[in-house]
Amino acid sequence: MRIEPQPPRERGSATLVVLVLLFLMAALALGNNRTLRQLHQELNLIEQRQLRNLDTAHKPQAIDPITIPAPTNPPAPR
Repeated sequence: MRIEPQPPRERGSATLVVLVLLFLMAALALGNNRTLRQLHQELNLIEQRQLRNLDTAHKPQAIDPITIPAPTNPPAPR
């Protein structure tokens, strides 16, 4: 009677360890992508606010004709 040797169990556990490591790496990559997307959105919001503030700072103020003072010395008629 001939007994066949059992395959070593180390081979199966090594495969499991590699799969777990690949899963962890994929989870970290997905987390980094999500964080980068959120940071990009936040930077876009900050940029829009900055541009809006810059536009309002450089726009000339509207002059109300009622508040314009009348000249104190009108020019002499010719």
